[in-house]
Amino acid sequence: MKRVNIGIAALSVALLTGCAEPVPEAAAEASTESATEASAEVSTEEVVVEASTEELGWPSAYAEYIRTEYGEDYFDNDEMPFALIYVDDNTEPELLIDSGTEAGGEYILTYYEGQVVEGHFSRIGSKYIQYGGLIYTDTGHQDYYPVEITQLKDGKFTLIASGLKYVSDEDWEKMTTDENYPYTLTYEWEGQTVTEEEFNAHVAELLDESKLQYAEKYHSYADMLEILDNWG
Repeated sequence: MKRVNIGIAALSVALLTGCAEPVPEAAAEASTESATEASAEVSTEEVVVEASTEELGWPSAYAEYIRTEYGEDYFDNDEMPFALIYVDDNTEPELLIDSGTEAGGEYILTYYEGQVVEGHFSRIGSKYIQYGGLIYTDTGHQDYYPVEITQLKDGKFTLIASGLKYVSDEDWEKMTTDENYPYTLTYEWEGQTVTEEEFNAHVAELLDESKLQYAEKYHSYADMLEILDNWG
């Protein structure tokens, strides 16, 4: 995907009576009380949005990002890669973009102080806690499952904890030579070997997995631009 700074002239947004998704009720209380101090920032990039005389607002900024980063022929007509979601604790949504490939992963855009900030997430299938400011990525495959917990706050995506589940070489050899040997994962948390119970307890300290969710509604390229251009 290209990386650019975007200059935008101020756009007037027409009132939409039927296409815009409704702005939700007041943000729910954040679901984590014990998130640790930020230890590392997720791969993000600030995409500067320069308004000429007035604030553009998130709908125009997201629309310009889509038009600039993707041509109208980038996605097939039947693809639905875009979703508006609410990750942090305000009523301005984030924009989720499914790159369309596991290797490309997913992007989440947030709008903060006149700028679009982009967070990139491995593969496809990250979950989030609505209004909780937390994103949970457990999208590994083929016996290798990295886990990351990311916090979105004040326009920054920050990795606050990570772990790893995998089949060790020793267990793999036993599994392939002994049909009765059980499927066995090794667990690590912040670089230290732990038990499965300890691993799950570390996750539970930071977030309530029962509150995690996927995006509820996805849109095509054309439909997402129509929604953004007519938000009001």
